[in-house]
Amino acid sequence: MEENNTNHVANQPLNTADTAKTAPSAPAPETSTPQTTTQSSTDALKQKLQEVSKNHLVSFIISALTKPSSTFKEKLSGFSSFKKAWQLPLITTGLFTILSVVNTIIAKVYTPAHKSFFGKQVAASWNWKKLEKFDWFQTIFSQIIAYLVPVLVITAIYYIISLIFKKKSNYFRLLTIAAVSSIPAILTTYILMPLGAMISLNLGFILMFAGFAYSSTLIYEGLNQDIDYQNDQRIFANTIVIITIYALAIIIFTSFLKQSLGDSDFPTQILNNLMNN
Repeated sequence: MEENNTNHVANQPLNTADTAKTAPSAPAPETSTPQTTTQSSTDALKQKLQEVSKNHLVSFIISALTKPSSTFKEKLSGFSSFKKAWQLPLITTGLFTILSVVNTIIAKVYTPAHKSFFGKQVAASWNWKKLEKFDWFQTIFSQIIAYLVPVLVITAIYYIISLIFKKKSNYFRLLTIAAVSSIPAILTTYILMPLGAMISLNLGFILMFAGFAYSSTLIYEGLNQDIDYQNDQRIFANTIVIITIYALAIIIFTSFLKQSLGDSDFPTQILNNLMNN
C-alpha cells in the first residue's frame, strides 16, 4: 500500500509536466489587422478606379489616346451634338486651367537654388506671401481663354474648309477630336516636363515636345480621317487650313505689339526705318 502511494507521489511531477504540455496556449496577438486594412483599402481603390474607367468619357479618352484611329472611327458618333459633346472640351479646359495655374503659383512662390550676381550660393526658398497680391480671377480667366479659344478656332477653320470642299463634316465631332488630342500636350507640358527638368533640362524639353508631337499628329490625322478627304483634297485642304492659322496668328501678334508699343504703324514703320538706314 505504501509502495503504491510512493509511486503515485513520484508520478505527480510527471503528470504535472504532461498537463503543462497539453494545456492550451494563450492566443497569439493578432498581427494581421494592419495588413487586412491595407488590403481592403487597396481593393476599394481598385474598385473605384474600375468604376471610373467604366465612365463613358473616361473610357473614350483612354481609348482615343491608346487606339486613336479605331476609336475615332467607331465612337465619334456619340459626340455629334452639343448635348453629347460639351462635357469633353469642358474637362480638358479645366485640366489645362488647373495645371497651368498650379505651375504659375509654384513659379511665383518658389525660388530654386542658384548663385547670385556676385557668386554667392542662394538656397532654395518658398515665399507664400507673394500670393497676397495674386490676381486669381485674371489668372484663371486668362488660362481658360488661352486654351479654349485656339481649340474652338482651329476646329472652326477645319469645319469651314471642309464645307468649301463639300464634305459633310460635323463641328462637334471635330471639336471632340481636338479636345481629346490636346491632353498629351497638356500633361507633358505641366507635369512631365517639370519632373524631367529636375534630372536634365534637355530631358524636360524632350518630354514636352514629345507630347506636342503626339497631340499634333492626333489632331491632324483625326480631323482628316473624320472629314474623309480624298486624294489631293487632303493636301490642298490642309494647306489652306495652315495658311489661315498662320494668317490669324500674324494678325493677332502684330495687333498685340501695336497695343503694347502704342505705334499704329508697327511693324511697317520699323521695317522702313531699317531699310532706309
